[in-house]
Amino acid sequence: MLLGVLIFSAPVAQAVTMEDLQKEVESLKTEISILKSQIIGQVLGAVTAFCSPFSAPSITVLAPNGGEVFIENDQAIIKWTSCNVSTNTILKIDLLMTTPLGTLTYNLDQTTNSGVESVVVPGTSSWPSLVYGTNFKVLIKKVSSTTLSQSPVSDTSDNLFTIIQDLPGPWLPGCTSHAGYSYENGKPCNTSGSTDANCLAGGLYSSSTGLACNPTQNVSLYTTPVSSSATVINNSGNNNDIGVFVINFDVTAWNGDIYLPDIAGYNGSNVILYSADMNGSLESGGLSGVLTCSSCENSSGGNYVIENGNTETLRITAQINNSQTSHGAGNYRVKLQGVRWNVNDSGTFFHYIPLPLNHPKYETPYIHLN
Repeated sequence: MLLGVLIFSAPVAQAVTMEDLQKEVESLKTEISILKSQIIGQVLGAVTAFCSPFSAPSITVLAPNGGEVFIENDQAIIKWTSCNVSTNTILKIDLLMTTPLGTLTYNLDQTTNSGVESVVVPGTSSWPSLVYGTNFKVLIKKVSSTTLSQSPVSDTSDNLFTIIQDLPGPWLPGCTSHAGYSYENGKPCNTSGSTDANCLAGGLYSSSTGLACNPTQNVSLYTTPVSSSATVINNSGNNNDIGVFVINFDVTAWNGDIYLPDIAGYNGSNVILYSADMNGSLESGGLSGVLTCSSCENSSGGNYVIENGNTETLRITAQINNSQTSHGAGNYRVKLQGVRWNVNDSGTFFHYIPLPLNHPKYETPYIHLN
């Protein structure tokens, strides 16, 4: 990388006026701006910086390149760059699922070398051998290539990404799953529905909670996971450990303000829902939680208010004292299951948004409580 050296100097034995200084400063600003543009261009162009007319043909996957999370049947944007591969070359886009027994391959699409393509993320309905998890990569190669990752005109994602299972319906109008957006109004599809048996049978209200199965009013919200953590704060043993579990998630309101309860509950409580398990077994004791939102407005009814169009970050903080649990010592974690909310300050939360099952950021890691 070539960097210039900036030197400020005044004429010798000559008075320097304010106008001279201003001109010198403007000149320096111009040089700095040029250098900044050159540096940014070199950084952004690093992928193709070594492509010359004499370079061997190559393809480089840009996205997904590791860490992304997709819901089955969602739309995923595949991006890549290439060197000395013509734009009319036919490329094959494959999904690779790594397993202990080897790699399974599923063809997603064939397309010309445009650098970007939208594909549908497969699920078990289209690929019965697929196992949802964190073990996927994308492979892009020329159709004429006979080898996979060893081919000089192919490339795979550098790191693994995740595919998770969708929740069952009913879904919002214009949606066929919780993935993507409604074809009727363009709004996100993961804003409603229930896994309750009565809802799945076509009922209007949950038989277990009395909440609406599928709210029909336009006001709704969209959730996005942010991060999670789990920490042992007391490690005295003898079934007297305490674990603190934190899940952060963003909530966006659209078509109107929404009201969230300022408390959190577990295993069926009429509030923000979360659950805990010990080695996979549901836990029902020794668990307390708090919902906080430092940037939300507070309503007169004690609810958090997220105004139309705003996105706020909320936090569930749950504490498990395993001296009070039904399982005792073991590996514990907490999952965020769904969000209940309303369009007014009544304190009755009729609307429920189930969150994607087994989403890695909607659940904490396991920690061992003695």
